Amino acid sequence: MTFIPAPTLSEDDQGRFEECQKAIEDGLLELLGTASDAGWRNSEIIAAMIAVAENTQLAHDHVVGPSIAPYLKKLMKRRD
Repeated sequence: MTFIPAPTLSEDDQGRFEECQKAIEDGLLELLGTASDAGWRNSEIIAAMIAVAENTQLAHDHVVGPSIAPYLKKLMKRRD
């Protein structure tokens, strides 16, 4: 697993989002490479990453999250 550095900017700093992107980039590229080596096409992997990110965001939404939380738990168990 790739090391992800802690944020150095405050939560209200405009550069924090870019700092977060840079912090997770190596891990995402490592995941992309691992999935590609397993035989998945890059377009499939990236689309799946986006879908998982969107579903995770929905799960963290206080209104929508509770309704899809059971689905996401099942999905995450299949990945183990």
